[in-house]
Amino acid sequence: MFKTILLLSILSIFFIACSNEEKIDSNLISNGTQYTKENSQKANDLDKKSYEEIAHLFKDNTNIKSNNKNILIIFSANHCLYCDKLKEEIKNDKKLQELIKDEYSSYYINISYKKNHTFYKNHKSDLSTNELSNIYNIVATPTIIILNKKSQTLFNYPGFISAKRLSATMEFLNQKENQDLDEQAIGQKLIHYYKENNI
Repeated sequence: MFKTILLLSILSIFFIACSNEEKIDSNLISNGTQYTKENSQKANDLDKKSYEEIAHLFKDNTNIKSNNKNILIIFSANHCLYCDKLKEEIKNDKKLQELIKDEYSSYYINISYKKNHTFYKNHKSDLSTNELSNIYNIVATPTIIILNKKSQTLFNYPGFISAKRLSATMEFLNQKENQDLDEQAIGQKLIHYYKENNI
């Protein structure tokens, strides 16, 4: 009994001493909101490291919308040899860079990362990266998706595409007469367009 009382006395003196001598610096305690916003932003930007050499050409993929232009979405993944090859093609082709940055609302999405996207297609939808990739049946990377201003699919190409062919495709799909064609008609016209232009 004496030991218990002695132990409690020592502990109470310790706690009183700590609380009286040490003042808590309010700067050392996070209020939670700023920390959460910073961490959320860092987590949201993790995917950008995977394409940092061309990231300046693409819009923030948390909000995917037309902005009265056709939409380009490049789906990629980590450890994807052909994704890396496509990035190199983009990095070395000024004409393609101009098309991506100026003529299209362009987005690069790495499906190796989990992220939330607000997608404006007919109406505003909040989708995970997985849900977004399921909409376009992404089974291989890279996959190039081109949508018209109404967010209707014009072109869905799984696999590597050269800078020359991607530029030609983007120019072709920006022509007014090709805006309202369906994917099948576009596919047939593109084959002839590639042959005529030796692409």
